[in-house]
Amino acid sequence: MSWNDLPIWDKNRPIYLKLGLVMSLSLAYLAMNYTGQRPEYLYLIEEDSNPLFQTPELRTHREFVDKQVKVINPSKPVNPLTAVIVTISSPPPEAVTSSKKTEIIPDLKYGDNESGDIKSNQSNVLTEKEVNKIFISAERMPALVTCREYINEEERRQCTQKSILEYVYKHLKYPSLARETGIEGTVIISFIIDKNGKMNEVEIKRDIGGGCGSAAKMVIKGLNNWEPGYHNDRAVNVKYTIPIRFKLNS
Repeated sequence: MSWNDLPIWDKNRPIYLKLGLVMSLSLAYLAMNYTGQRPEYLYLIEEDSNPLFQTPELRTHREFVDKQVKVINPSKPVNPLTAVIVTISSPPPEAVTSSKKTEIIPDLKYGDNESGDIKSNQSNVLTEKEVNKIFISAERMPALVTCREYINEEERRQCTQKSILEYVYKHLKYPSLARETGIEGTVIISFIIDKNGKMNEVEIKRDIGGGCGSAAKMVIKGLNNWEPGYHNDRAVNVKYTIPIRFKLNS
């Protein structure tokens, strides 16, 4: 069969092949360079939110994002120390097991009922044995030497309490270990003011850990300038119990 006898399709086959190849390459090039306006969603998740039920707070196309997303810092500044002196009513501190936190008007408690109450019918003359025992209350309670100018017993007591509060607030520091681990609670310190006005037997009756008990004990031991307590005109030993509450403020 001669060339002239071939169908036109067969005669132009090379041309059709080249046209098809050019069209295929052109479509592939256009497809690779095509950019759509498909949105991408960015989410800000607030601290403590439930990620399963989060709500998108920022919705935008990526090509228009020109600002940095705010990073939410989960850490919260805390007040380094809030120490509150509170009262603990009977039973004695070592027998208190309730975990309920209650704040009471600042006050001091004398003694811890370990030596018994002073009976009203006690004789006016104290024996040597009675002088050496530990009182939880006396006719004239021990007072800091800075408060001895007050003759009235109630004024002396209030002055001593105020001085102790101010001293604790000024000198007691929240232990770093307790602050970093979020330890809070009440530390109870007891001590005895002997008949010579000296502080003895400073003990931690209750500790919460993190170094709080040791820190409170060290501060209380600095209150060493006392006048002794008196009962029936004789100096006696009197026991104090001071609860100190450690609390981190948000």
